[in-house]
Parts: sequence; C-alpha cells; structure tokens
Amino acid sequence: MNIFKAISTKINDLRKKKARVSKQLALDIKLNEDATLDNFCALPSLKEVLAVIEEKGNVAAQHQYLWLHGASCSGRSHLLQGACERVTGRAQFLPISQLISYSAHDVLHDLSSLELIAMDDIHLIASNSDWEKAVFNTFNAAHSSGCRIIFSANQPASAIDFNLSDLRSRLSWSVSYHLPGLDDSDKAKVLSFRASRLGLELTHDVANYIVHRADRNMSNLVELLDLLDTASLMNNRSLTIPFVKEILDW
Repeated sequence: MNIFKAISTKINDLRKKKARVSKQLALDIKLNEDATLDNFCALPSLKEVLAVIEEKGNVAAQHQYLWLHGASCSGRSHLLQGACERVTGRAQFLPISQLISYSAHDVLHDLSSLELIAMDDIHLIASNSDWEKAVFNTFNAAHSSGCRIIFSANQPASAIDFNLSDLRSRLSWSVSYHLPGLDDSDKAKVLSFRASRLGLELTHDVANYIVHRADRNMSNLVELLDLLDTASLMNNRSLTIPFVKEILDW
C-alpha cells in the first residue's frame, strides 16, 4: 500500500512540475522590442484598426474582443505585441504556434485577471478539443472580469472550422478587421518609415530598389534594413543605391 502511495505521490509531483513548466513558458514569452505601436507603419488601410487597438478605458470596453485576420507578414503579430507593450505587466502575448503542444489549461489559467490577452494565430487550435474548451472558458472568464482579448488568425472567425459550437458563438462577438497584404509599394513605404525611426533617410527610389532586389518577405526586408543601418553608421555613409549594392553585394 505504501508503495502505491509513493508512486501516486511521484506521479502527482511530476504533473505539478509539468504544470509549472507550462505556466512558466507562457509567462516568459518575450515581446519583440521592435514590435511597438509607435513603430507600426499605419498605412491608410490600417489606421482604423490601429486606432481601435489604442483605445483605453470605457472606449476600449466597447471593443472588448477584436479579431484581426490576414496573411502572414500582414502585421498581425506586430499589432498584438504592440498592444501588450502598451499595458506592460497587465497583458499576456500568446503565440499559439509556440504553445499548442502544451496544456491549454496550464497556459491560459487565470489570465482573465489581466487587462489584455493577445492570442496570435488562434486558427491553429481548430479541432484541438482541449484548446478549444480552454479558450472558451477563458473567453467567459474575461467577459466577467472585463479583460480585453485580441485574436489574430489567417482568416475570419466564421471561416475557421472550430468543433466547439459554443466557442464559435463567442468568437462571433468579436469586432473583425481584415489586414490586407502589402504590395511592393506598401513595403517600400514601411521600409522608409522604419528607417526614419532609426534616424536614417531612405528615399523612395532606394526603398523600391531594395524591395525589388531582395526577398519580398517583410521580416527579411526589416533584417536587411538593420544591416544597412549598422553599415551606414560604421562607414558614415548615406543609404544610396551604390552603397546598398556594395554592402549587399548586389
């Protein structure tokens, strides 16, 4: 009997340890320092959603649940992290792609006591019964506490095949915004905006040159800009097309 009791105690200890690890993972997720709302290039098509995300107090309560949908590199993750950065210490950013293999209950436990929960790539929980139920429970708890939730996904909530009908119903309460993909002209504008934030002057011609010569993935373009920023400082040179060609070996 004592042996069975010892084994049972050991199993319970392991379960508790796993729960602590899962919770710690969620709490230790670091925001990208670059992903702030001030550092977000609000193109005309995105100004409305940015204004809604920046709402506070009673005004924000009118948009307690937001659903941002669009392709990857449309700015979804940036906006969610920027929203969390604005309420540091009272918000939790949850990149579902990194958390889906962990216990949903452990990750989401007691988050409704916060001011904001931001769930990125929420479409990944579709057909995962544990995650769907946990998100449903978190939604209900947030509704009672007044916690704001911002979801991001690759498509509208109505187009995602969630198994739990109650969850589909709750998610339909969200105010939905589509984040359009960026064309090459938009990407050049974003690069020029980010360059200005770094104290660099990036002309329209140079920005277009970079966009048309590089991998058009926005993350890659931002990395190239960081490289050019460092090279510009080290060489005390402006960002001209000849200088860009020299540094990037184009």
